[in-house]
Amino acid sequence: MKTKIRLAIHLKLFLNTRPILSTTKQIKSRILVAALKEKWDMAYLRVNYGRRMFNDGFYSSPAELKKAISIFTEKSLINYLLQGKLR
Repeated sequence: MKTKIRLAIHLKLFLNTRPILSTTKQIKSRILVAALKEKWDMAYLRVNYGRRMFNDGFYSSPAELKKAISIFTEKSLINYLLQGKLR
């Protein structure tokens, strides 16, 4: 039986060190749309995998943020976290 992981992707956007948006979604495209709608100079991204496992970081451009979301949600990484196997 396959275990389906439910990612929780948290995004906080900042402009001049003040938070302007804080959201949590399970679909990465919705996070990207939210980030592109706002004007920001710093973003904090955290992807929770469950079982106290997560990746996080601060990003200063939409390109960096998009790359981090892509890396943090790679299928091989998620498989490794769930089953301890790289595929």
